[in-house]
Amino acid sequence: MYLPNETLLLIGQHIDPLIKKPNYLELARVCRHWYSLFTPQLYSDIRIDASQLPALVRSVHENPRLGTYIRRFILRWWDSWDEEEGDYDPELLRFLAKKASHSLEEAEKWKTSLKKTNTDAWFAVLLMYMPNMTTLDIDHSGNSDFVKRMLCRAAYREKPFDRIPGLQNLETVRIPNEDRNKAFYPACEIVPFFHLPKVRFLQGETVIENEYDKRDDHPAQKAAKGTSPIQRIKFNNCNGRKGFTEFIASCANLQEFEYQHSNQEIWGETYIGFRPCLFYKALLTQKHSLQVLRLNDGGDHEMTDMGEEGEEEEDSHPDDWFGSLKEFIYLRELRIRIRNLFDYGRENKTPSLSLQEILPSSLEYLVLANYDVLQYSVINSNLHELLSRREEFPNLRKIEIQPGEAERIYPAKSVIYWKDNFQAPIGARESFREIERVCGEVGVEFGYCFGGMIRVLS
Repeated sequence: MYLPNETLLLIGQHIDPLIKKPNYLELARVCRHWYSLFTPQLYSDIRIDASQLPALVRSVHENPRLGTYIRRFILRWWDSWDEEEGDYDPELLRFLAKKASHSLEEAEKWKTSLKKTNTDAWFAVLLMYMPNMTTLDIDHSGNSDFVKRMLCRAAYREKPFDRIPGLQNLETVRIPNEDRNKAFYPACEIVPFFHLPKVRFLQGETVIENEYDKRDDHPAQKAAKGTSPIQRIKFNNCNGRKGFTEFIASCANLQEFEYQHSNQEIWGETYIGFRPCLFYKALLTQKHSLQVLRLNDGGDHEMTDMGEEGEEEEDSHPDDWFGSLKEFIYLRELRIRIRNLFDYGRENKTPSLSLQEILPSSLEYLVLANYDVLQYSVINSNLHELLSRREEFPNLRKIEIQPGEAERIYPAKSVIYWKDNFQAPIGARESFREIERVCGEVGVEFGYCFGGMIRVLS
């Protein structure tokens, strides 16, 4: 008795995710029928280290159908330095170099780098064999001229992508960075993704805007305003000295933007503080669509620039006021530091605008981050006024305070759980008791949350 294919696939789908691939491999080895049935499942989700790239390229080159099965590709342990020459088939190297290049001179550079097991070159040629990939997750660090070149050509359907749909089905791009202390990712490496037709989500770490952002004359190295289909951008531990205006303004309908700042731009060289007003100017281009804004509620703040000065605008100052959000008529969630939400001025005076004048009526969820006891009177009076005008904010359902200080809670048996080991200082809890009561009366949930840099009280 034979089980139908649907049943076999169902069995494979319910294997524990931690051991899914080894079992798919074993299932594919049972017989020819099972090989044809489970091989697409095996190759649909690939996670490899950079050292395994040449072997994967050889496999998909010898059997191109395997490459068409790949939907999600994860690459770790990137190494862009040339290593010792590998023992590769010269014919394969010549074929790959010729297929990827636009000139004989370029082909020689490809061949040399491939022979020296350069991660950049091997991953770049692999892009020619994954036409149906929807998710790309690469832990990148270092130079990536070959990949950047291929991304540009894919974006404009140039050789070798004039006959194959390279990256045309890509929807999600993640660029983590496990070496956050020293590695960085120049903005020019990301621009081509904004030209691809189906990308909706872009997540990056240690992305920077500075002189290392060197570009060639390819049109895919310049973002076009209001054309990208990207709807969600998440930048963590990044330094956008120019407010990432190029990325934001290129989106046609950006719905979600999250940015967590790192003062460090280039390790040991330049440190640039957070400039919220530059992000405000960029995000104004998305006021017609933005629904979620999480702006440095957990990143670095309050510092003087060190090192080389950037070409900043005269009215741009570190840790300044962000700007009014009244025109963001679709904004549902806002997470922002109190210092950036209110217009304190550069002398830390009383804010000139109230929450009622700053926030849009569409808001549902508000997080006031990095609260300090010195800000209590401003927050208390503004929240009271906001809640007294509940009819102007009909969708508001939750308000949270994110303290800059926290008390540690030690659960039973001295075990510390990450999600439950902090609470707001008793002074803050007592101070906002009346606000909590008023919130309950008008149907708004009130609470505390923790994130970013917290000073833990003993």
